[in-house]
Amino acid sequence: MDRVRLAVPADASAIASVHRESRAEYYGDPPDVRDGREAMWEHLLTLADGVTFVVEDDGTIVAFLSARHVRIPETALEMAALYVQPDRFGRGTGTLLHEVFQSERGAHEVGLLEVWAGNQRAIDFYRRHGWVATSTTRPGPRDTPFITYRFLGHSPDRGVSQAS
Repeated sequence: MDRVRLAVPADASAIASVHRESRAEYYGDPPDVRDGREAMWEHLLTLADGVTFVVEDDGTIVAFLSARHVRIPETALEMAALYVQPDRFGRGTGTLLHEVFQSERGAHEVGLLEVWAGNQRAIDFYRRHGWVATSTTRPGPRDTPFITYRFLGHSPDRGVSQAS
């Protein structure tokens, strides 16, 4: 059974593994265990401006969500990362973390995130949950940009209304 909890620094290695394997799936490259993700997550999990949640299944971390409050130029909760172990795709784990993100978002905060334009699975997921692409992009790998998405305030599939 899935359990969501706040991440702790000791989770850095497991988070890095999920991050690495999920990215490898959508970039189409083999995972690189020398990519420095453990050190990156050890650092990120100590920062005060963000929050990271993990999903455990029988004590094993299978997914995570990392978010931070930003002011650019409006107050927003930015979803910095939502990654799911590839063998868990399509099982509701991402939706569970999306609900956690929405519960963390303040009543007057918009939701923001970036998606690599080459990751159609993620694009479809976020669109189903009420996110829309903006005109903001930045360069990404393989000459494919990252696109900023904004949360509309409700999930069209579910009809849930939330203030944004």
